[in-house]
Amino acid sequence: MVTWICSPFQERVAKLVLRGARMNPYWLIVAFTLVTQLCVFFRWLHRRLRDAAIERAFIRDMAINHLPHIYHALRCIAAHHGLEIEDPPPVRFLELNGKQGKVDPHRP
Repeated sequence: MVTWICSPFQERVAKLVLRGARMNPYWLIVAFTLVTQLCVFFRWLHRRLRDAAIERAFIRDMAINHLPHIYHALRCIAAHHGLEIEDPPPVRFLELNGKQGKVDPHRP
């Protein structure tokens, strides 16, 4: 049998290392729960941001591309029935989140 000659400091360090190696299983449960909750939160946040972006794109597309055609069809129907209607309001899509670019890339 081999015996090692150690200083008292080395013995204390060895005890601390061995004590740290034994982990309380309840901390593993807490860590797993926290990581799971964090993943669920990130999934919820991503879905919410994606849904908001899809909704903004839908409203922008409706305002820029489809609303003028709807007003034109409404004018044609009114003319067919002999009614006069006012001019449609100008459609202008405003970016409220700080973007200052062109509204429609096809317009100069």
